[in-house]
Amino acid sequence: MERKATNQKARHSRAIEAAYRRGYHHGLSQAIDLISGLLTSGMPPSAAADLCHVFEQQVIIPWRSAEAEGSSAPPHFDLEECQRFLRELKGRQST
Repeated sequence: MERKATNQKARHSRAIEAAYRRGYHHGLSQAIDLISGLLTSGMPPSAAADLCHVFEQQVIIPWRSAEAEGSSAPPHFDLEECQRFLRELKGRQST
């Protein structure tokens, strides 16, 4: 009985790790596609980096920190929204 519980815990732990790694890989792939797309469209690297930083700070961190009630997909990168966030941030910094 004890051995069965130990085996179940080990399988559960491996399943959690596998899910974590799949999520990490998916996020990394999405980030690479996003940055490649911005750079391929002719955006200067510093501007692309600024937009990615704003996306992380204004969208991803609040989503990650929100009270989780079940599963929710991560937010998608919205170029216009991130440009608006960046304009607002720069406007606050210049005043």
